[in-house]
Amino acid sequence: GGDAVLRLRTPEGQLLPRQPALRGLAVDARSGNLPTPLLSYAHPTSLGVPVIPATDMRTEDFTLIARQWPAIAAAADRWSGTVIADLGRLQEDSSAGPVAAVSKIVVLIARATPEGLYHLRERASTLAARLGQGAHGRSPLTIAIVCPAREHTARVRDLRVHLAAEASTSTVPVAGWMAEDERS
Repeated sequence: GGDAVLRLRTPEGQLLPRQPALRGLAVDARSGNLPTPLLSYAHPTSLGVPVIPATDMRTEDFTLIARQWPAIAAAADRWSGTVIADLGRLQEDSSAGPVAAVSKIVVLIARATPEGLYHLRERASTLAARLGQGAHGRSPLTIAIVCPAREHTARVRDLRVHLAAEASTSTVPVAGWMAEDERS
């Protein structure tokens, strides 16, 4: 999903085809039974990871997708492979909630600024309650931050302090950090 897929290429170095994509998956999910496996909606990439792009979405398609997330989530949950889904700004009332609910891991990512960490803690608190305990007896929620590489130790420490300040987020694990790289 999202624009990240626009940076990917086929194994031959070409742009990814526009179809199939998420819109087609949602249309097929309307029947309540997806006729083909998820992989048939995906494109091979130069990274070796197949991707179902969401680049074919029009504004009016978001309502269609919102109604089909439960069926798409069920198909992803039944699939034997690993599904990595970019759910965008996952809020408590997000229509993509069914996908997050069947996930083994939900990673929230935020910038390591004071306002970014504050909003992250608020969202983590709400999502931790919504997601409940996962299959492993703990919340599937985990957090990663984006920060300059030279500041990562201090920023991860700041994140841990923010999370520890609330009982609802004090046990949410920190996955780590990603280097902020403006050039890429």
